[in-house]
Amino acid sequence: MITLQRPDPKVSAMLGKNKGINEGDVIRPSIFAIPLALGKRKVVLNTFTCHCIETENYSWFEEPGKLVYDEGDAEMKELIANDYLVRDDFDEIKKYTGLLPILRRMEKPKPGYMGYTILPTTCCNARCAYCYEEGLEYETMSDEVLKQTIRYIHATRREGSTVHLHWFGGEPLLGEKHIDRISEAMRDAGVEYTSNIVSNGSLMTEEMAAKAKKEWHLNSIQITLDGREEVYCERKRYKNFEGSPCRAVLRGIHALLDQNIRVSIRLNVDEENLDELMLLADELEHEFEKESLISIYCHGIFAEEGDDPNRDNDRLYSGMEKLSDRLEEFNRNRRENYKTPDEVSQEPIDDSNIQWETPEDRCPEDEETKEEKERKEGARRYYNRQGFLRRHYCMVDEPTAGPVILPNGKFNLCEHIGELPVVGTVFDETPINREKFIERNRSEMEKCRTCGLFPVCTDFTGCPTIPRDCYKETLAKEKGKLRALENEDRLPPVNIKKDDRIIRVTEPTKEFIKANRDIIVPSYHKANETMDCDAAKALLSE
Repeated sequence: MITLQRPDPKVSAMLGKNKGINEGDVIRPSIFAIPLALGKRKVVLNTFTCHCIETENYSWFEEPGKLVYDEGDAEMKELIANDYLVRDDFDEIKKYTGLLPILRRMEKPKPGYMGYTILPTTCCNARCAYCYEEGLEYETMSDEVLKQTIRYIHATRREGSTVHLHWFGGEPLLGEKHIDRISEAMRDAGVEYTSNIVSNGSLMTEEMAAKAKKEWHLNSIQITLDGREEVYCERKRYKNFEGSPCRAVLRGIHALLDQNIRVSIRLNVDEENLDELMLLADELEHEFEKESLISIYCHGIFAEEGDDPNRDNDRLYSGMEKLSDRLEEFNRNRRENYKTPDEVSQEPIDDSNIQWETPEDRCPEDEETKEEKERKEGARRYYNRQGFLRRHYCMVDEPTAGPVILPNGKFNLCEHIGELPVVGTVFDETPINREKFIERNRSEMEKCRTCGLFPVCTDFTGCPTIPRDCYKETLAKEKGKLRALENEDRLPPVNIKKDDRIIRVTEPTKEFIKANRDIIVPSYHKANETMDCDAAKALLSE
């Protein structure tokens, strides 16, 4: 067994090692042990512990059945100890539902909010047929509500922490002046802040992008595309837009990238545009071939269950999986476009026309920017990734989540306004009482009782805005989180114990791990030193 993603440490600590199974007992794969194919790499994800492994007995999970415990089988013993194999009569759902409330009670968040979702307006310049806000009354934040929103943020923010402002709508860029004023108020008060936006991107210009970076402290933006130009315009149905809105969006994306603002493109998928989005992915590959701060993902747009008995969900989910594979190729190519300063310095340069002032100027020392350091560190962290079990389903029952501030100053708990009741206003200047939402008592569907993805959904049937037949979509999302592990030759670091030394071995091989299984210790042990795999082999052979 090789660990690719470490388990949630609190879950592991509370579960302990799976004991009480004796020689000859009947066992079976855990219902939470989900087999996944990541390219050529076949892994098993435990959705309860969030542990992800490679095992030579992958077939046990691919075609689950009853097994007989053999104490002499080291791999089987390890799989039992890590909750991949359990006693045949063990009630895993009961164990999970008993542990989750305890984990929630253990959380002791500091007072104050670190983030706020703000809708400066519910107006929009597009008329998307699938928009869940269709039919809502258009409102824009008044000057009085704007001023009180600023006061509320100052009164309820977490002291000493950076405030994150999440701009939503409607189309939030129609409320540009409101974003300006709230950002200005944060600066004037000396409050550190960052922001991101969910937008259709049609109003973004070079000037606005520069302001967004400098004044809004915008780190990222999500922009939705539905197809290539003709399909996009048909589906978005912009009102009184001069020129091509599709080309305007693409120009806006380039302007954002020029300001080093990350762009996430969301492709909204339904039965009608699957093939179209595959073609769009090819166009975007060409459009942004030299960019590295852009990524794409897809999201299903579904009718409510039962609306259309002829819906071919299998075809839709299958198509989404193919589209996700294509988008991962796009994202991987973007990552590969990024080059470290060392790599750039090794490229040939035509310096025949450069006037060098001194020999030192000819070979300047390369310095990494903050963004470059963060990216390299992010890649290292991924291959030492630790899983985390969701304690809460979404922003509605998350006790530390800030309010969703509507243009009229009222609070909702979800961006999908209208789904939940109003829970306060900016004029109260007090935090929201979420107690009744943390345990919402949604009835569990019977099929959830045997679903391996139950911990991913916590103990709810799911969000009312997504389909009840959620398994395939949820599975695709979980697989997407692990896609960076597709490189079958790359493994996360391991700690080994040599005498009294704990040594961290970077990028170990499978052969190294199998040969030294007895001296591998948990990664939470603090290492005395770090070395590569070859150096570790040499040390162990001494």
